[in-house]
Amino acid sequence: MTRWAAAVRAMRADQKLEPDIGFDVSDFNLQSAVFSALFPSTDQISAKSVLSDFMSPFICTGQWFGKPTSIERFLEEAIEAITIYANLRELEDKFDRERAKPVLEAAAKANEQARTRIIEIEQWQELSNYLQILSRDVIRSGATEQSITGLKSIVSTKGKRQAAGPRLNRAMQESDRPLSLRQIVDLLVKLQPILETAIKQITFRPGDAQRDVVAQTFTDLMVAAWCSGTGQLPTASRRSKRTRNSSPFCGLLATINSKILPEPHRSDNDFREYAIKSVKRLKAPYA
Repeated sequence: MTRWAAAVRAMRADQKLEPDIGFDVSDFNLQSAVFSALFPSTDQISAKSVLSDFMSPFICTGQWFGKPTSIERFLEEAIEAITIYANLRELEDKFDRERAKPVLEAAAKANEQARTRIIEIEQWQELSNYLQILSRDVIRSGATEQSITGLKSIVSTKGKRQAAGPRLNRAMQESDRPLSLRQIVDLLVKLQPILETAIKQITFRPGDAQRDVVAQTFTDLMVAAWCSGTGQLPTASRRSKRTRNSSPFCGLLATINSKILPEPHRSDNDFREYAIKSVKRLKAPYA
């Protein structure tokens, strides 16, 4: 896990805050062709110049998460955050949510029906026993066929002939395990609330801070990047005529929004509402 991923996870660790509905940023491979295509190195060089010009007055010498703060550390984490945001936005734009909703509804209905039928079979002892006996033959037949196909390449490879026996034995042991209808029912029970939640949340509403988890994840990452460059907690607040000094962190997000992000992925309010929530998450453990 990279430094910025660790920082974001630490930021979200306080259970008193709303649950983490963002993405597990440690799973992203930023070196993959898919990610680099949307934010190529030439664009990153330009972005680093914009970020450096804005951040130069705010960079301080210090420590954050046991590492020295620096402009280089900030730039690395900020570029990673922007790359993740741009790619997730692109994937989101391609996601046909209207098409997905009836598919989810059909799956939820079928899952409920399947669970009811399997419980009925489980409670019918003779039918349940019949399926368990039949499942051994079916599973064993399939496991044997797959094992023989896979082992042909193994036994023909020099020095690996001895591996064939143990692997075939393991496959046969797996096939001897009886079918557990209860386990299947338990899995279907766990699946149902996931499908129902997806149905409720599938309709995307721009500007809805609870649902726009992509923007929220982006500002979470940018808070961590800010701390890695300044060693200080950022501030964020709503615009007010009584506020004399605007938040530098909100200014940073506004700069990224207007000068770095492609127009289709820009935020109408420069990510301000998401920034307020991200700063709140980070400050809670220090309050």
